[in-house]
Amino acid sequence: MRRLTQLIGLVALLLLGTAGVAVAAYAGSMTKPASGSQTIVTADVPTELRIERHCHGLLCGNPDPQLNTGDVWFELRRGTNPAIGSKVNATCVSNCSDTGTSTWTGPTVKPTGSPWPVTCNGQYQLRSFVKGNYFDGALLNFVQPPAPVAGLAANGEVGDVTVSWNATPTADVFGILVARKGATDANFVTLTPTPLARTATSYHDATVTAEQLPVTYRLAMLRHDGRVGGQWVDACTDTATTLEDTFDPCEGCAQTLSVADVKASVVSPSPSPNPSETGTEEPTGDPSGEPTEEPSEPKPAPTPTSPTTVEPADPDDDDGPPARPNISVPERPAPQTRYYGDDLGFSEELDFGAIEEVTDGEQVLPDDPFDDDSEFALDVEVPTTTTILDEEAVVKPVAIGLLLLTLGMHIRRWMLEG
Repeated sequence: MRRLTQLIGLVALLLLGTAGVAVAAYAGSMTKPASGSQTIVTADVPTELRIERHCHGLLCGNPDPQLNTGDVWFELRRGTNPAIGSKVNATCVSNCSDTGTSTWTGPTVKPTGSPWPVTCNGQYQLRSFVKGNYFDGALLNFVQPPAPVAGLAANGEVGDVTVSWNATPTADVFGILVARKGATDANFVTLTPTPLARTATSYHDATVTAEQLPVTYRLAMLRHDGRVGGQWVDACTDTATTLEDTFDPCEGCAQTLSVADVKASVVSPSPSPNPSETGTEEPTGDPSGEPTEEPSEPKPAPTPTSPTTVEPADPDDDDGPPARPNISVPERPAPQTRYYGDDLGFSEELDFGAIEEVTDGEQVLPDDPFDDDSEFALDVEVPTTTTILDEEAVVKPVAIGLLLLTLGMHIRRWMLEG
């Protein structure tokens, strides 16, 4: 009996000990959008969770802890990459303090991705968390056209029209198409079969003719739709190169687009008149409009002459041609005398001993200073130098040297023989 009492007491102690222990094991699911579903975000998508609080222990003395603001949140993720942007907290809207099921609402997801920065079309994961642990999730597929074309304009003249626009703010635009429709065209004609780069902001059209006026240009920003072979892929992984050559949204196209049209302001240049046809001459002058005179060669100064007397020819003279007129030539001016050194600077040293006189092309040589009849004759003594060769001073050393050389050769021969 004592042992039975001890056993019952031990069991009671164990039950009382576990009654106050609560193991948090929240259950529930994501109801908006439905758990595990795929939703194409073409309109606002609300988010909602249902969370159940359970009792724990034999007497349910301590249920799951109450959840407060900040304990439940949502995040958006692209594939296995980290979450995009920041987490967004959920708010409890019903049965928040009692046990059982409570309802929590999260952010409303816009087609643009707000409140998260969605930069590419494709598939994203909407994930919910409770107390830091993953709770439930669903898939969201974004397929939005790029931002509308802004600043589109077209100006120029026939054969030279520039189409310009503002740079696109959409990060994943992969190309730009330009098309033209003139008065003679039934439909728009694509001018860029290969899309321009996303950074392009202008296009030059050199093929428009006067017969096509007026013309309208159409611009399309191209963006991948986030699907490959009709199947959604993780956002920013769509690199399809097979594109539809169309400027209208279409079902099943490999791209989304934003289209804008602009009527071009094109000037048709009028032909310039031909001066020969109008009878007017084109004015000449500098760019400022002032007429300029052609430079003329300087005319030589007139030479004063005496009157010319012409004698009439004798008509009875058959000896030859008529006599040449008798023309009197004026006298030449008197020659001017100049001296050597007149055209040199004052710093030059002049040789005044030999003055050269020049008179009108005739050169007069200076007088010879060594000519006795010259007025510039000089009394110069020419010294006479006589060189006398001292034969004895030259012959003696040569003879002695020869004797010594002969003696040395004999001594060397005797030494070799001995």
